Amino acid sequence: MNPFYRSTKPPATTCEYCGRTVDPATRIDTVVPDSTYLHADDPRQDGRRLGRACSAEHADELIALGTRNWIDEQLWANKLRRASGHWNRTETTLSGIADRAGLTPTQLMRAIRWRSETSRKDWGWGRGGRDPCTSNSDHGHPTELP
Repeated sequence: MNPFYRSTKPPATTCEYCGRTVDPATRIDTVVPDSTYLHADDPRQDGRRLGRACSAEHADELIALGTRNWIDEQLWANKLRRASGHWNRTETTLSGIADRAGLTPTQLMRAIRWRSETSRKDWGWGRGGRDPCTSNSDHGHPTELP
């Protein structure tokens, strides 16, 4: 077989809801709300990704799951992360950073607060745990050493 041969038939995919293999001819493509998703080229499409399902019912379930799991601050934090990759030193004000990310100043502050809180939980020191760098509790008060 020629190593450069490529099939013209699209590969089978799996249903994102049940995991079953779906033939491309019968697959249902749907737009799923996803606060973790940033579109590569069009920021207006952030938070909406293409989902694949084996049936209309599973497509509806994917949409419902995305809606239930949606967190505004998560989307805004991701937009802020994307904008920070294109940092412009002249935009040092909060409103300038918010504009660059496509957020309002209020959304920017909520995104920063949300990201800070989730980072602390990821490190395992949220809700009364200790900051591994400072040995402080998550309330900012020094903890007693054993």
